[in-house]
Amino acid sequence: MLHVLTFCLVLSMLGCNKISFLAIGTGGGDDDDDSPVVTAASPEELFVLGTAARSPLDILMVIDNSNSMAEVHRGLADKLDVLLGEVKDNDWQIAITTTDPRDCPQTLISAATPNYTQAFHLAVSKLGTGGTILEQASRAARLGLEKDCRGKEWLRADSAVAVLIITDEDNFERGPCGMVDSSGLSITEPLDDSECHVSALHAYLQKIRIPGVTAKVYGLINTSNDGAHSKNFLTWKDSRGKPIFDHHASVHAKDYTATLRKISQHIHDVLQNRFVLQETHPEKSAKVFFTTGKGEAALQPDAYNISGNILTLKTNTIPPDARSLRIVWTENE
Repeated sequence: MLHVLTFCLVLSMLGCNKISFLAIGTGGGDDDDDSPVVTAASPEELFVLGTAARSPLDILMVIDNSNSMAEVHRGLADKLDVLLGEVKDNDWQIAITTTDPRDCPQTLISAATPNYTQAFHLAVSKLGTGGTILEQASRAARLGLEKDCRGKEWLRADSAVAVLIITDEDNFERGPCGMVDSSGLSITEPLDDSECHVSALHAYLQKIRIPGVTAKVYGLINTSNDGAHSKNFLTWKDSRGKPIFDHHASVHAKDYTATLRKISQHIHDVLQNRFVLQETHPEKSAKVFFTTGKGEAALQPDAYNISGNILTLKTNTIPPDARSLRIVWTENE
């Protein structure tokens, strides 16, 4: 006999409602069944797919505000609805900073912001073009992710993170690396070069999320002359050979609609494969199953990742007709 205790849980995934339960079973059954025999010590969580939900999404936009960016600002200011096209029903917020490390995220826009499209247009338009010509997008992004202008953390603990870098110049990495002076033309407070390197942004993302999984980086960059103006961005690879950008396109495009729509879809796909667990059991082994009209099947261990209380599936891991996802914690063998 199977007794089920049902818990109320918080909904935490795009396109799913979540139910959690603890099952007490007597064992037995078909020896060929790969489902674990659950006991009082085997908590489960069930995610029912396909229903409306709101998942936290934090976006940092790092926008070049040097003297060549006026036209880019004009082309970007009215595109918020496009960027949010696939994720507008999520619990999103957007912080805006510049490639000048003297700046910090002053503007935080969310779905709760009155006339948020107008607020975004005003925020981009007010960036101006008086920023440094020694653009430090990587460093500005790292600093912007850490704190806002009030010195407060703005990233939410369970959020997926997207960084969008918009610049027509490369990431400044030539030494000495440090803060620009008041003219924006020279460097003061020399730092180790690594502080401004693209790798510093990647390293910070590794501390707070999983790069390429729960943290994505996108770019509208200068791809002219075979990327000569974006060499540091485009040549950097992590230890697995992965580039910093999950997707990038030309900042000189006449219209950013297609690129921003693709980024929105990409973020949507990430959120669709991301689940926030109510609790975890490090002393136990996790097994994940999905259910379709044909029954339940187990996922291979390399098809998903559990980091903290976040379960992330690899893209296209489960079929589009999947009805539910179940995670079971069993005793380590």
